Amino acid sequence: MATIKGAKIRKTFIIIILLIIAVAVIHHLFFKGSDLFDLVKQQPKSDGADALPQGEQQQAAQAVAIRAFTVAQFDFKDYLNALGTIKGGLEFKLSFEIPGIIDSINYSEGEKYGKGALLLSLKQDDILLRLRRSEARYNKSRANEDIYKQKVKEQEKLFQIGAIPHSTLQKAKYELQGAQYEREETGLAVRADEVILEKSNIYGPSAGMIGELNVEVGEAVTSNTLLGTHLLIEYVQAEFGVIERDVSRIEVKQEAFVYVDAYPEKTFNGIVDSISPIVTGVSRTASAEIKIDNKEGLLLPGMFARIKILLYEKDNAVVIPTEAIVEHQGKQLVYVVNEKDRSVGMRSVNVEYTQSDYSIITEGLKKDELIAISSLDKLTSGAKVEILEKQQI
Repeated sequence: MATIKGAKIRKTFIIIILLIIAVAVIHHLFFKGSDLFDLVKQQPKSDGADALPQGEQQQAAQAVAIRAFTVAQFDFKDYLNALGTIKGGLEFKLSFEIPGIIDSINYSEGEKYGKGALLLSLKQDDILLRLRRSEARYNKSRANEDIYKQKVKEQEKLFQIGAIPHSTLQKAKYELQGAQYEREETGLAVRADEVILEKSNIYGPSAGMIGELNVEVGEAVTSNTLLGTHLLIEYVQAEFGVIERDVSRIEVKQEAFVYVDAYPEKTFNGIVDSISPIVTGVSRTASAEIKIDNKEGLLLPGMFARIKILLYEKDNAVVIPTEAIVEHQGKQLVYVVNEKDRSVGMRSVNVEYTQSDYSIITEGLKKDELIAISSLDKLTSGAKVEILEKQQI
């Protein structure tokens, strides 16, 4: 009997434990989430907009977040930057006008010389022989002319005393005239051979240097053979390309500054000398050149050049970012920020010069005024703003 009674007690105890577990599970499923939600609702409110009075909360919710810029005033310069190559101020293609064989080359590539220096010569033996023969013929014709002149004088004396007829005198004059023609002809032959002799030499047309040399001594050449190039280096040209959108921004006589790696601390001043009227190539560029004085001879053809062209210059210029300007009904406007009441107002401005980053204002703004430079499409006159950032130059 005692054993049966003990088993019933254990069974009852197990049932009670199972009931307790079941009640706990049901309570967790149906009431725990609700308790957690109530706890969350009872959390204290965080600091921020919700902590503001209701009117201020509405204003904060309606304010437009912007970036602002403090209007600057300083001496402003705008440059066009480009990359180019130095080349000779003038470049002449060298070639002989007559065929022949190269006899001498007096200067090598890159070697400087003065105006009139003898650069290259052809072999001249045959030319000199022809010249001497022409000179001999000329001297003979002059001698014949002198003989006929004397003969005419004698015939005139004889004619005056009636010793000879007029026809004999006239014949002597014709013979003198023929001798004069022969002397003129042989003189022209001498001059022609002298010209050929001159053409067998090439002289420097100005002070400069040989840019490149394509022939050697002993080589046979014709008038079509390119011997090399003569470079004028008293001044040089910096050649560069201008993209289509910038062609209208540069003009002849504009001031330019050129820098080369060989002299990194030196600035070479120049002016825009020419701008091609044709835009070519896939990149749609026009060729332009800057003329630079090179009396010191520091700049050499082929050097890589970095170029800055002065496009615009103004002292004490009022400067703002170009992105701050709004076009409206044919006017140019900016949004001026009133920091006291955190609002903006539209103001008309006069823009004298503009580029991608900055614009120059002549009327409508003063130094240190604050203007909006972002969210402009969301602003209207009188709109409330929240300044996220203030920028300045």
